[in-house]
Amino acid sequence: MQRKVTNGYRAMWAAEGEAAIRTVVDTARLTGSSPFSTVLKTIGA
Repeated sequence: MQRKVTNGYRAMWAAEGEAAIRTVVDTARLTGSSPFSTVLKTIGA
């Protein structure tokens, strides 16, 4: 069950990190922004 919840990650922090990145990328795509530049701006904030 743990692997299903974490998408196969051994650590919950890794799964949460990927979920956060995916959220930023998906939001950037929806708004028509570049996902790469949006992730860079988010990390730099």
